[in-house]
Amino acid sequence: SETVQAQETPDSPEAQTAADPRQQEEFEWENYLDTNYKPPQGVAGGTEEIMNYENLISTTTSLHDHLMWQMGLGGFNEEEQTLISILISYVDDDGYIKTPLSEIAAEESVDEKDLADMMPFVQEFDPAGVGARDLKECLLVQAKHLEEDTNDLVKLITEHIKDLEKKNYSAISKAMNVPMEDVVEMCKIIYSM
Repeated sequence: SETVQAQETPDSPEAQTAADPRQQEEFEWENYLDTNYKPPQGVAGGTEEIMNYENLISTTTSLHDHLMWQMGLGGFNEEEQTLISILISYVDDDGYIKTPLSEIAAEESVDEKDLADMMPFVQEFDPAGVGARDLKECLLVQAKHLEEDTNDLVKLITEHIKDLEKKNYSAISKAMNVPMEDVVEMCKIIYSM
């Protein structure tokens, strides 16, 4: 008579136990990883170039979305969030709030003083200078974020914005009574903001 030997078929319980590491008491993970791990292939096909995942997984977030996200992290109460949301809705694509607060208050049926109280919070959001009403205010908000002594910088922005726009450094130097080199250095900081 023929002796039938038991063979492991893919459906047999023995084969399933060997294939599934959860079914085994001891499993050799190093061997499993060595035999089953295949590194991801690059777009160019196996080059050693490191993939830039920012290019693969990217979403476009609008300035308004970014500001609303920051507001959500700020720990504001419901009334403050309502007022900040109103201000954010008036931020244009350049980051400015060009509509006067009195007009916003009238259109949105809120108190102008309450909006004014929330403005500094909006101006603390990223990017620096957002929520400013003009270039001068934008530069002043950004100057406050610098970690250096900003007294002269603030004075230059508040009192000499026209000369700054014209790059009239000698007039600024003379009016502020500071050396030309210092004026140039301050202007470099302002132009980099």
